[in-house]
Amino acid sequence: MTTNVLEKIIDSNKKSKLSLADSVISNRKKKKVHGGGNREVVSDIIMCLDLYYRKREHSELELFKIITDGRKDLSFVDAVVLSHDAVDIFDIKENGEKTQLDRIKLGIERYFKQKPDNWAGVNPILADQLKRMHKNKVKEINLIFVRNFLSEESKRKFILEYEHLSRKGYCNVHVFTRSDLISRHHENEDLESISFNKISKPVIEKKGNKIKCILTLVSLKDILDEYAKLPDKELLFFKNIRKPLEEKKLQDSLFRSLEKDPQTFHYRHNGIVMTGRSVAETRGNCLEVFAPQVVNGAQTLGALLTLYRKSKRHFRGAKLVAKIIAVEDPWVIDDICEAANTQKKVTAADIRTNESLQKDLELYISSLAGRVYVYVRGKISPAKRKALKKNYRIITKETFIQWANSALLGRPHESKSSKTKLFEKGDLDGTDLSRYKQIKDAIYGNWDHIGDLCRIGTAVEDRIRALKKTNIF
Repeated sequence: MTTNVLEKIIDSNKKSKLSLADSVISNRKKKKVHGGGNREVVSDIIMCLDLYYRKREHSELELFKIITDGRKDLSFVDAVVLSHDAVDIFDIKENGEKTQLDRIKLGIERYFKQKPDNWAGVNPILADQLKRMHKNKVKEINLIFVRNFLSEESKRKFILEYEHLSRKGYCNVHVFTRSDLISRHHENEDLESISFNKISKPVIEKKGNKIKCILTLVSLKDILDEYAKLPDKELLFFKNIRKPLEEKKLQDSLFRSLEKDPQTFHYRHNGIVMTGRSVAETRGNCLEVFAPQVVNGAQTLGALLTLYRKSKRHFRGAKLVAKIIAVEDPWVIDDICEAANTQKKVTAADIRTNESLQKDLELYISSLAGRVYVYVRGKISPAKRKALKKNYRIITKETFIQWANSALLGRPHESKSSKTKLFEKGDLDGTDLSRYKQIKDAIYGNWDHIGDLCRIGTAVEDRIRALKKTNIF
């Protein structure tokens, strides 16, 4: 992604949060919370929070509870987010501004490390979060700086200066630029590894000392325990074409297998295919997979976890077949994914789901007023799609690629008659000469006009629909 495209995505996301920022500021004033905030600053804070936690949008109520500031000042607490085991403190500034180190030390020591005797003068939103934190005995403190740096060197110096807080045990320090948060939104940085016990002696393929592929039986309970612990469960299926399902029909089928005989569950189900940057055998008959991705079996795992939470009794002794492949080149995952998903036809459009372009378009188009971009098959259930249609215009990747091919490359006839071919590969000597590559380059080259393309495309669709109703077509 070019710097220019990144800047436009960030700017568009900030603008899309302005109305929400106005609502938050208005609510703060009604509640007489000191320092309602600047709307541009508050919209920037909202954008950073959404990107950091990979949410499309925090609700107004959520934001009122966690945004503690919204002014251009030297305060180091702009938002506080509390979980069951940690508290995240956000210090968000426009450029590379520094916050006084002594002020941070004093604030953390006085309010986060200890429970103050007197809350006078403390922002009431911050006070509420701190009271909850001390009540729940949360000990882990994360200080998250968001800045824009002129260079990597200035970022490095900033990190070195504030690492002192980590070394002295005040808190964990994390430093991000807004571009980092965009990348974080796309990638699975947090999912470092998962581990589970081998049940059987595995079949292992090695290259030198490195494990390339493992075929083994694993404890179904171990897999589900690891899955349940993930704070953001979608990260495990980031590269999967299909997402976890919780359909009752699938749950009933799996439950019957477990109830009949959990010891032979693996006889009746295909298991999972997982990739990882590397795979290691550890002590205690364990496997550890680094940067794991389940590329086949997501729907089954989603349904099994729902059953597991209801009752663990039938999972005793249940096993699952696991094929684990070490993949250093992330693009090889596409081929594995295509080969592994054979129960339903996997189209070229499905494979393009994993392209960075689709994630860039989701961020940008979904920030446009009244529009939602959907590029993953089955990600939105029919019920949710119906609810979304009341307030949003849903644009799918198939529709958008047709618009781009028609308007940017002047091929409306091809878009209509050969739309499935628009996603196909066309490799020649390692160079992708496909229609998709041409369309992708045209989209990035005309990024300023993406919003116009969406507005024109939806207007044309509406006009055709209206004409069909009058029987002209």
